[in-house]
Amino acid sequence: MFANTSVPSDHQTNVWSDPTDAKSSLTVLLSGCEGCVESSTTSGTPDPNNVLPSGATVTQTVAPWQIFYTNTTESSGYTNYGTILVTHNGTTVTGYVKLDLVVPTGDAATANQILTSFALT
Repeated sequence: MFANTSVPSDHQTNVWSDPTDAKSSLTVLLSGCEGCVESSTTSGTPDPNNVLPSGATVTQTVAPWQIFYTNTTESSGYTNYGTILVTHNGTTVTGYVKLDLVVPTGDAATANQILTSFALT
């Protein structure tokens, strides 16, 4: 199990940007790092807060597998809305997916709609 909380080598990052607004983007990070999202290396209890971006504020918890958050961005007038979803096979943590959506601050409802529509199949 890889227990380092930095971005592990077993990940994939995809970034999409809005061609009409270069400051708006969606970053999706997929990781197989189990220890990154467990409350301890011996418990196996999911804790998505372990990979919460620095300075982010949790806005909603879908216990114990998912959290939603907001964070500031480098661009004035924009907010980073995100979610972290711990992946699992029913009871065992298998990794996580983190979505970071940067949109104008006034687009909170749209950001929420996008993030809640995400599903792993």
